[in-house]
Amino acid sequence: MKKSWYSVKRLDLRDSMWDSLADRKRKGIRFCMLRKILLRCGSYLNEVDLSFVPYRLHCNAVIVIGKLCHYLKVINITGVCISRFTIRSFVNSCHNIRKLSVGEVTRLCDIDLKMLFEMNPKLQHFEAYRTPITGRCLLHLPTDRIEEVVLDSCQYLEEYFALEAIVRLQGMKAFTINRCKCISGNFFRFLGTQCKNLETLKICHIPSTSYFQSTDTFYITQLSNLKALTVSENNVITDEFLFSLLTTCHNLTYLDISRCSGISNHGMTAITTVPSLEVLIMNDVPTVTKVHLSEASNFKRIECRNSKFMDSVIINLIKFSPQLRVLDLSESPSITNRTLEEAARITASRTNNITLEIFVDGTSVDLRTFNNVSPFLQIVTFPLVL
Repeated sequence: MKKSWYSVKRLDLRDSMWDSLADRKRKGIRFCMLRKILLRCGSYLNEVDLSFVPYRLHCNAVIVIGKLCHYLKVINITGVCISRFTIRSFVNSCHNIRKLSVGEVTRLCDIDLKMLFEMNPKLQHFEAYRTPITGRCLLHLPTDRIEEVVLDSCQYLEEYFALEAIVRLQGMKAFTINRCKCISGNFFRFLGTQCKNLETLKICHIPSTSYFQSTDTFYITQLSNLKALTVSENNVITDEFLFSLLTTCHNLTYLDISRCSGISNHGMTAITTVPSLEVLIMNDVPTVTKVHLSEASNFKRIECRNSKFMDSVIINLIKFSPQLRVLDLSESPSITNRTLEEAARITASRTNNITLEIFVDGTSVDLRTFNNVSPFLQIVTFPLVL
């Protein structure tokens, strides 16, 4: 029996095994049963995933996890609301954490997270989702180890502490800030001048009340190592920014400009200057009606949901993208059977055996009248889920 428990390395409440342990009347997992299981396998676990919890947990359940699972390396508790005492339980027991993701906490918890960071010098990834922090705790992340920081919907986050953390964490390879009231042009400036090792950057949903100068966004075009950039839901992203970015960031393979109303057809002509670009996400950008890709043939995935594109634009896109695997045209009413007919003809002559999936939910496509067949074309009528 001991040998079988030794093989248990991950605790995930989404697993079907928990159905038998759930109290269906109270719609929760029996605390005594969870504790008994952790007493047997807790010392062998190295990962806990509570990002999605289908059952109600006892208020002390996560505290027990912290006390009984001493060798955890990966902790994700974004799916449960915890107290500061819960964080303290990990401070006292878990000193080998590599990846930590925290969700809602009942009160400001900078002091508690500071203690947890100091007890885990090997921490490489930290995520705060709707976590009440001012950002003071970020100043205590291990500067020589941390590789990724995610700050998502942290409404108490203060600009001063966040910017000071950026200065200290110059070795970061990935940084995300999304839906935080404190986002301003200073974030672009500090990231572009201080974090030259960044490979992945996400700055999303900048508040309309934020202070920006017209040139602030250009600072991140100095990040020559950048491979993936997401700047969705930002009015400050313009055509001029795109030209500057795609002229200097030659390693870029992923770009998400969804819901950026400052981009037009003119800005999209810059796309052809980056042959390395493989993924382009441009959902809900009605100001763009044309994309010319005759010189950019390495695309593997393109999403343009709720677009104003006509058939001719998409046909041209498919023609010059032989590597294209996923094309999401959902909710684009101007797309008709003509796109599918040409897609069937073009993909039928592919010599690389790559199949193209086209998502057509919410378009003007009528599959009842479409009869063309291609071994390398798959038409999907439900929304794309990643």
